[in-house]
Amino acid sequence: MPMCIVNTNRKSEDIPDDFEAKLAEKVASVLNKPLSAMQVIVNSGVRMYRKESAAPACIMQLYSIDVFDEQRNPTYTPPLLDFLKTQLRLGENRTVVHYIPAQRFMFGQ
Repeated sequence: MPMCIVNTNRKSEDIPDDFEAKLAEKVASVLNKPLSAMQVIVNSGVRMYRKESAAPACIMQLYSIDVFDEQRNPTYTPPLLDFLKTQLRLGENRTVVHYIPAQRFMFGQ
C-alpha cells in the first residue's frame, strides 16, 4: 500500500493534469507494487526553501511496506528523481525523496 505525499511550491496549474496517475504508475513500477495499491496526494503552492533558495522544488514522502533498506533505496532514487524533475520542470538538486518504512498495522481502511 505505497503512499506518496508530494509537496511542491509549483502552482497547481503548473502541474500536468495526469501527474498523480503517472506518479502512481512510476512508483508502482519502481517498487514492484501493484498499481491498485497506490495512493498519491499532491500539495501544490506550498511555501518551500531548499538549498538556500525558494526556486521551484519538491519533497516526496514515500511510505511503503517491506521495500526500503540501505541496499534497495539507492536503486529507487534515480528514476523517481528523474520523473519528478521532468514532470514538475525542476532544476538540479531541487527534489528530495524521503523513504518511510511502514508496517501493515499502520494502515487502516
